[in-house]
Amino acid sequence: MAAQESPDNESFRLELQEAIVTIRHWSSTLVQTTGFIATANVVLLSYGFAQKLAGIILLASALPIGILLIFRIVVLATTPFVSLVLRIERNC
Repeated sequence: MAAQESPDNESFRLELQEAIVTIRHWSSTLVQTTGFIATANVVLLSYGFAQKLAGIILLASALPIGILLIFRIVVLATTPFVSLVLRIERNC
């Protein structure tokens, strides 16, 4: 059986570049989603206080929990890529 050759530096660089692009994509998605949820929260709070509707204010108070859930999803999705980037950096 032939011994496996180690991959060259070009494939490491390409893998590193793709992992970094994926991390940037997820982090920009997090920022955009957080901005949208924060804007919706402000609008709902303003409307709830203006109309004196407790249900709208209750809904608006639950939106920060949504931000935390989105943050958790992004962290769980990017953790393998961060690990990959660190392993590639150590090997190169």
